[in-house]
Amino acid sequence: MDSDSENAEVFGVLAHPTTVHVLSVLSERSATAGELAAELDCPLRHVSAHLAKLEELGLVIEVAGEGGKGGSAGKRYRSRKLAWIDREAWEEADRAERPGVTAAILGLVEKDLAEAVAAGTLDGDENHISRTPLLLDAEGYEELVGVLDSALEAIVEVQERAKGRIEDEDEAFLTVVHLLQCDLPPLSPDRP
Repeated sequence: MDSDSENAEVFGVLAHPTTVHVLSVLSERSATAGELAAELDCPLRHVSAHLAKLEELGLVIEVAGEGGKGGSAGKRYRSRKLAWIDREAWEEADRAERPGVTAAILGLVEKDLAEAVAAGTLDGDENHISRTPLLLDAEGYEELVGVLDSALEAIVEVQERAKGRIEDEDEAFLTVVHLLQCDLPPLSPDRP
């Protein structure tokens, strides 16, 4: 499978909210199809179909552990690699699928923030939250996009190095990073 068709397939599966949620859970912990179906309140066959496609694309793998018997509902899965849509794949994607991917990701962001607020962890000493409106020219805009791409790559590298140092999951910090940059409508006299 060439890179373009692989990107299109990955994008296609990520356009579904169930797949995004499944990948999100499996990037944090292993789970069975049955556990995922219960968490998502979805039929088992529906979740199993998503898992099969993710496994076919190499995004999830079966892992050893408890409950590894009894068909697909008992197999434990974990994400094999982060699935992200790079800028090139986003530009090549069918414009009709983009809103589904965006909505699914924003739904997870909303869920993460709600959990953090409920747990009282959003205002932690080391947390970062900012909103920075910018007025940029074309060159500055491209620089910004490059900085965000580099930041994401660096964040993933931090995670990979940490995986090698974590011996006991009880010593690990579960954290989430949301990077969001979006264009606003053109400036108008009414807008502050």
